Amino acid sequence: MIFSRKPAGTADVKQTIALHRSYRRIKLTRSMKESSAITLFVVLLILVAKIYLLPGFTLEISLWLSQLFEVPLDSSAVHPLAFWSSTSFHFLVVPIASPSTSVCLIVIACSLLSLFFLKKLPISLPLVILINLLLTAPAFFALLFLLIPEYFTYRPASLSELFTTVSVLVETGLPVIFWLVLFPLPVSLLRKICYIVFFECVLMLLYVFKYLVFMVLCTYGTYLVIPLIILILCSLPDILYMVCLFSVTVSEVSGRIAKDTKLWRWA
Repeated sequence: MIFSRKPAGTADVKQTIALHRSYRRIKLTRSMKESSAITLFVVLLILVAKIYLLPGFTLEISLWLSQLFEVPLDSSAVHPLAFWSSTSFHFLVVPIASPSTSVCLIVIACSLLSLFFLKKLPISLPLVILINLLLTAPAFFALLFLLIPEYFTYRPASLSELFTTVSVLVETGLPVIFWLVLFPLPVSLLRKICYIVFFECVLMLLYVFKYLVFMVLCTYGTYLVIPLIILILCSLPDILYMVCLFSVTVSEVSGRIAKDTKLWRWA
């Protein structure tokens, strides 16, 4: 490459060009490895604390929601869910009503209308796909309910147990995944710990929010909300939150690294 001034009278050309992305690498320095080991210890410490605190936390949330939605507290309302020999999480059992034929037909009609006409509206394609997904899943469930209603033998505790099981697994497993994608980034130790603590705190709030939405769907909905709970509510909000937080982190790091990138220069 030539590092000289542009000769007078030559055409106006690009003065700088960044290195190709294939040459851009994040090198794992010794300090990054040490900070990653420390942050892993922090994640594991928080994980042990969550396993110890979650049983009482889930019990308090179940009792609070039972008062909020006026669920009678009898022997079949709040159930323990054993994960380990000495650890049990709690969930609230709420029965869901069966959908009527008219409700099933309305849901199927709304889904068909959205498939044919929603794409013609001036809204973004990802939003169209999301709305169609939210309507197609209950519509398919409604169609099955109309055709083979005898196979819909529903036990009220099954859905609550599934929701609690997946939510607890997400609460305990997702922080480890977040650490795995965070540790190679050239971020200071203090900032990594702040990201992890912030991620954990919001994850707990998301559990309360998901449980609240779950209670609303079970109280005011029918069997048709079960696909939404299984496909979307159980884990999707937590995963989207992790991806958003990681994207913000990567954008910040990329912007800082781009300022230090070596440049090739045109003559």
